[in-house]
Amino acid sequence: MSPFERLESLTLSDAERAAIAAAAVHSADFLFCGNRVRIAANTTHPLDSFGRIYNPFRLDATGPGPVITVTCRFAGEAATYLVADRAYRVRSADLIANPLPTLAFFIFTRIRSHYLVHAGCVSRGGRGIVLSGASGMGKSTLTAYLVSRGMGFLSDEVAPISRATGRVEPFPLHIGIRPGPGEDLVQDLPAADYTLYRDQKKLVDVRDLAGAAVRESVPLHAVVFLAQRPSAQVQTAAKFDGLIRVAFLGVTASFRDELFAETGAERVRETPFEPDMVAWTLRVPAPATFVSTLYAVARRHAIPIAALEHEDLDRRDFQKRPELVAIPKSAGVLELIKKIGPQQKKALLDSEFGGSLPRFVEEVGRLAQPVDFYKLSPGRLDGMIAAVEGLA
Repeated sequence: MSPFERLESLTLSDAERAAIAAAAVHSADFLFCGNRVRIAANTTHPLDSFGRIYNPFRLDATGPGPVITVTCRFAGEAATYLVADRAYRVRSADLIANPLPTLAFFIFTRIRSHYLVHAGCVSRGGRGIVLSGASGMGKSTLTAYLVSRGMGFLSDEVAPISRATGRVEPFPLHIGIRPGPGEDLVQDLPAADYTLYRDQKKLVDVRDLAGAAVRESVPLHAVVFLAQRPSAQVQTAAKFDGLIRVAFLGVTASFRDELFAETGAERVRETPFEPDMVAWTLRVPAPATFVSTLYAVARRHAIPIAALEHEDLDRRDFQKRPELVAIPKSAGVLELIKKIGPQQKKALLDSEFGGSLPRFVEEVGRLAQPVDFYKLSPGRLDGMIAAVEGLA
């Protein structure tokens, strides 16, 4: 469950807000894609948690005029956050013990200068190749092997694409490797074990892979989507507890009734977040046909799908010969938009495009004019490496 599903919106008086701000005597500034961020708190705990991953972006000293400020108070079994004119409370024990996901959520959803795409990025010859795929599809492992073979490293989990230039900014964090094929590459390297949302990874410094972290932005040359299995082979995912999770930018009663009638889906949980955004956790009797029906019903009712988690891959998928296929630019643009974080996407849609999805698509399409798009089916790692290296 993501942080936004566990946030409780609060209404605080000016005096209560002032008291939280006055108690926030510990602070640190960070710089993300040219956006200055300040985290202030009544304890060093959130700063230490956030800094464990994002310390490379920390500034030596606090300065004037942060673009984004997050103020927090940790007290007992609750944490309170002030972000702009909003206030939130978190009571989840794991998010209090590890505030990093909540802080990252508040910060990155408020960046407007870049599209933050869930993807890794490597480069060769000064041109960037973005590798995007759902969790568990081998994105980080593929990135790590490409870097170890001499490609430049820009990012692992987040590829920031400038809305002004279309260039990819470096986001040089550690590479996170899950148990699997990538373990062979990093088994003898210094690494820190890290768990986020029950997702266990080993964090490896890119320098230990003999790779070079790119320090300047690069033009985007290609986007490779690690394709999931055909919908006819989709199985209910063990990693998602047999459930499907989907987030929408606005839902109507007629859409809900038609979707449930056509799919037999049962809504297990509904989580509203911000105006017009809602996340559903669904149990579906026929996952093989649900996804195509979901998109068909959403198109009929003009309901944008912000995020979808519906399947896992097993080791058999990575024993096949991978296939790299060029896809039309129009399809690639829509797929790229899906990979932008759903909350940032909703915020951009409202604040930058007046709620107009066609304007959103038009801007991304303009930035993508010089970009080639591909889908890469999962398969043998050596074949996936060769396919990406052939694009450079």
